[in-house]
Amino acid sequence: MSDDVGTETEEPRPGHLGMWLVDELHLTVGYEIPRSTSLVRDWWAVATGLHPRAVTEEPLTGAVQVEGEIGEANLKAGLIVRMELSRLTVVWQYGARPSPDLYPAFDDVRQPFVEFATRWLGFATAPPIQRLGFGGSLLKLFPRIEDCRLDLDGLLQAVDMKAAAPLDFRYQGNRPCPAQTMEGLMLNRIAKWRDRMRPPAIQLDLDINTFSNHVGPLDRLPDLFKELVGHADQFAKEGDRL
Repeated sequence: MSDDVGTETEEPRPGHLGMWLVDELHLTVGYEIPRSTSLVRDWWAVATGLHPRAVTEEPLTGAVQVEGEIGEANLKAGLIVRMELSRLTVVWQYGARPSPDLYPAFDDVRQPFVEFATRWLGFATAPPIQRLGFGGSLLKLFPRIEDCRLDLDGLLQAVDMKAAAPLDFRYQGNRPCPAQTMEGLMLNRIAKWRDRMRPPAIQLDLDINTFSNHVGPLDRLPDLFKELVGHADQFAKEGDRL
């Protein structure tokens, strides 16, 4: 996500104040064994039903990157699917919009992205997957930086915002927990919080993923991905809880 955008005098649209907006969302997949990167073309066709705008092949690394747009007219975003030998990353990005107040609301984007991702995760011929992750960059706009810090005080249970540094506040935590979808599987729940001056905003970067020490393929991938998204949604609604 880009650094502060605009100036302090810019006023966000009133309807977007105090709600989580989306700069980007991403799905990350780690394969149990290396896979042919040519599969990314099949992935794109299954997940989008569209032709890509651009395909880039990297002979030295073997990686293939496919790009295009997806989404309803008011939620359109640039979609980038990059496949390496043991990893696939999907980024649904809104950063090309001229100012953060034009980003779509997380509540509007969450379900379309889940539907898009689970179409492929539930595909019968999808290769075995050892790691799965969901993340993204969210932004909550306010009229003043003081409002940001007041909201952070309610979101971050472990932080005394009155004693925190007055400028460039940053806080990161990981709250591991067992997965409900798959017995014996542990999840990382990483959340990074910061305030931004221009325009006044809270930035939340999320990375919810399965532990790297898991052995063997993951089960019930669509349900597991929805569980990861649910944890991200909980952070956005309730903050970081001890």
